[in-house]
Amino acid sequence: CMANREWDRRWQKKLFRFLRKLQMAKVTRLTISTPLLFKIIKKSFPDFYLKVGVYAQVNFRTFY
Repeated sequence: CMANREWDRRWQKKLFRFLRKLQMAKVTRLTISTPLLFKIIKKSFPDFYLKVGVYAQVNFRTFY
């Protein structure tokens, strides 16, 4: 549970800083817990290979 922090722009900026650190560390794959984060990360960091947890009940047609 992210307590809806994923909707907060300040929290998203912190997330982006963390994701840039992961890129610098040569991380290439991530598992994402929510559809919103999937869309945000894929748009901003297209080189990451993303998977989303099946429990999120994602319809992937909405992403493409």
